[in-house]
Amino acid sequence: MTELGRALSPLRRGIRRPGRAVHRSARAMFRPRQGASRLVLLLTLVAAGCSALPIGSLTPQEQQLRLIGDQQRIWNAKNVASYQLSVTRTCFCPSVPTYRITVRAGVVTEVTKDRQPVDPAEVASLPKTVPELFAIAAGLPPDQAFDIAWDPDWGFPNRIDVDPIPNAVDDEYTIAAVGFTPLPEDASVSPAS
Repeated sequence: MTELGRALSPLRRGIRRPGRAVHRSARAMFRPRQGASRLVLLLTLVAAGCSALPIGSLTPQEQQLRLIGDQQRIWNAKNVASYQLSVTRTCFCPSVPTYRITVRAGVVTEVTKDRQPVDPAEVASLPKTVPELFAIAAGLPPDQAFDIAWDPDWGFPNRIDVDPIPNAVDDEYTIAAVGFTPLPEDASVSPAS
């Protein structure tokens, strides 16, 4: 036994030296091999855990595309091809109408504003179906600031806030899709004119 071993042996056995109390945690400190192996095991688990997280190695755009794909799988699992929803595009504009859109078997069959039919040219740049909402979400450039909210029940993007030029004034816009109502499937489908 070495001199250091002889000096530490009373502490290892929990024997008190005259005038000094040895706490249990102090005894554990004198087990360097066991403590070091626990530390190595802990660090190995932490490192393995970090590398097992696939989201950590993705760029923000890749993370966003993965989230969009996950949400689209939720939507697709619902297997809804006929529905109604209200879509609004807000910006710094004088008036912001809300359009009620009817989709049957994946085809837009009616677009109304204030319960009146709308000229298709008026809504040409507006997303009118859930797949078009997903396409807008997936097509946002990474240099734009944006935020997407998801419908908790159906999985589609129900609010897309976009700031095309960060720190610029009055360029922001929002696309909101609310009032989603699934419709029974209908064999006869005639697209909106």
